[in-house]
Amino acid sequence: MTTVHDEVTEVKMETITVGDHTVTVTCRNLQAEDFDDNLDSNFFEEDYTLAATTGMMVWEGTWSFVELLRTNRESIVDRLKGRRVLELGAGTGLAGLCAAKMGANMLLTDVPSVALGLLGENIVRNKDGTMHFYLCIYISIARF
Repeated sequence: MTTVHDEVTEVKMETITVGDHTVTVTCRNLQAEDFDDNLDSNFFEEDYTLAATTGMMVWEGTWSFVELLRTNRESIVDRLKGRRVLELGAGTGLAGLCAAKMGANMLLTDVPSVALGLLGENIVRNKDGTMHFYLCIYISIARF
């Protein structure tokens, strides 16, 4: 795993190798000097929620899943290859992109501000001919 960031910027790049594939995602830099002073770039979006801000981070569960893919590659890859997998609240997309690189047919979902921003950029950055994935944007429909 490689992390490229400096202490000033709000975002950083995480690069990880899974099998013969490399995945690079942009995510929030929690070590930035002025992190607490930064206004979330999606703050003024109509669909902004506090929950959506978590989509810009790579969580411990993602790192655990990626490590599982790296260390138990054969057994996990056999289970993923060709399967349809849904990731709700994909955020940066790291878990889903790694699973797609291992042969899963992924459906990555998130709220519009995340899906059309960070997640979409990460998908484009990592797209290659071996991956099968789809992007879905959460649409809230409520009737009161």
